[in-house]
Amino acid sequence: LVYVRIIELATTANPDPSLLGDLLRPALVWTIIGLVLMLAAIGWLWYNRWLTAGRTGQSMGKRVLRTKLVAEVNGRPIGGVNAFLRDLLHVLDGAFFIGYLWPLWDAKRQTFSDTIMKTVVIDHPAPGGPPPGGPAPAAPAPTGADPYGPTS
Repeated sequence: LVYVRIIELATTANPDPSLLGDLLRPALVWTIIGLVLMLAAIGWLWYNRWLTAGRTGQSMGKRVLRTKLVAEVNGRPIGGVNAFLRDLLHVLDGAFFIGYLWPLWDAKRQTFSDTIMKTVVIDHPAPGGPPPGGPAPAAPAPTGADPYGPTS
């Protein structure tokens, strides 16, 4: 249908202006929807990767995996600007691709961007929970009393 309208516009001497509007209206709507979605994605990236992760050391993914990004020198979160710069430096990891594999044999498990920014990702146990990869807490020792009360 779109191709028919384009051919009709190209072949007529005095094209109907409403034909061009009919063609552009859906394109304009989808362009606006795409821009809104793109701005939402950038907003989420800013919030999750730079604001939250910069302040707490944990993005949503790091919280799920119980890890934390901290500065090597003081063990504190690196801040939003440094988190943004670290993400920009991940281009080096991707450009050489070996940068993403580097943590497999690095003693501190750092990528190239972590080495440049002097950051390290550490295990961060959940409050009150066992450390990641550690043993589960032991069950309380029995006291000899019936937990359901006396039975008669």
